[in-house]
Amino acid sequence: MSFSEEMVTGHFTIDQMVGSMLLDQDVPQVPLGYVPYNGPAVVPDWLRGDPPRRRVLATFGVSLEQAERHQALSVEQLQGMLNSLADLDIELVVTLPERFQKELRHIPGNTRMVTFVPLHVIVPSCSAVIHHGGPGLFLDSIAHDVPQLMVSRVVPDIGERGPRTEQAGAGLWIPGDEPGELSGARIREHLVRLLDDPAFREGARRLREDLRAQPAPGQVIRELEKLTEHYRSRRTRHP
Repeated sequence: MSFSEEMVTGHFTIDQMVGSMLLDQDVPQVPLGYVPYNGPAVVPDWLRGDPPRRRVLATFGVSLEQAERHQALSVEQLQGMLNSLADLDIELVVTLPERFQKELRHIPGNTRMVTFVPLHVIVPSCSAVIHHGGPGLFLDSIAHDVPQLMVSRVVPDIGERGPRTEQAGAGLWIPGDEPGELSGARIREHLVRLLDDPAFREGARRLREDLRAQPAPGQVIRELEKLTEHYRSRRTRHP
């Protein structure tokens, strides 16, 4: 069997990313509408009903627990963020493994510290989210038109999505390339902009409509059947 690029890339790629964020590729892309569901979970009582104040979710994926050298924020930076946001009239929900929670010196009164929360349940109740740019929360936020603040470069394609999100007016990005760039004061400044400027919610709403325009899973199945038949017949003609 002779080598071909298709052996590495496949014949096509199924992509759930919102259309305006898709990267240029040589491989044909099949768009698939994103379904904001992150798996089964027990919904805590405090998530039932409306939040007491504007709710902000801060979560940084599994990077803190599984790849400490590639975490979005250090524990010291997280402490700085908590301190800087302590006087805001918000309910700050932070997901953090217990062993890192124990390293924090102080948890402000407006902060709820948890180890896990189902994203598809909490995001609709949020006024903004702070995260590391992972595609799951990125798309969940868009699906519910929630402005987002992304921090650091731990996610490989954030260098593309961060600027595009800012251009769409749906959020802000702090790359963290310079010393002190991910300071609590800088995060606070960006978060206050997201909370106080309604233009960010409108930008997120436009991205949500872009996301909703993508085909539903049932429609994509028919497209996959056609593509599979096409490539199967091509292989038959050219063994």
